[in-house]
Amino acid sequence: MCALSWSDVDLDRGTVLVARSLTETRDGAVMKSTKTDRARTVPLSRVAIEALRRQRATQAADRLAGGPAYQVDLSAPVFSDELGRRLQPLHATKAYARLAKSAGISSLRLHDARHTAATHLLVAGVDVRSVSGILGHASATTTLSTYAHLIADAQKDAVDKLGDRLEQIAGGNRMATADARPTQKSPS
Repeated sequence: MCALSWSDVDLDRGTVLVARSLTETRDGAVMKSTKTDRARTVPLSRVAIEALRRQRATQAADRLAGGPAYQVDLSAPVFSDELGRRLQPLHATKAYARLAKSAGISSLRLHDARHTAATHLLVAGVDVRSVSGILGHASATTTLSTYAHLIADAQKDAVDKLGDRLEQIAGGNRMATADARPTQKSPS
């Protein structure tokens, strides 16, 4: 998130290119490749697109308010402080913890939001391959091993639904079979 630049964001297409990450070191923040060393394009939800539009407007207002103190970063970071400096990972984590605490969210780690998103996607029935792509996992196997408990719960729910459907069909067929039996006419 902290490594994103506006050049990575295409609001018209509703996508974002995840090509690098920003990590904290003893010498400060360092831009590096992604964990898998691969860039990926991720679709954005309508909510995310609107939030990014608001972020762009906020940055424009900050630029005007900051005047000459506002630092114009040539890489145009998506997430910056009020003076245009790229938001550092530790600051993002602390800001999230404050927001989570005030919102009553039990987990204060920013990385847990990623797990929450994956959990909601899988519970909603989104296929593992799509979730894996969104998360940037090297393969769906990584997603499966991390979220296997959710898959097992979803499978249990799926077979229960299948059982319910088969009972409906069998019950309906009994009725249809009973209705389709030829009636014997008594001789008159």
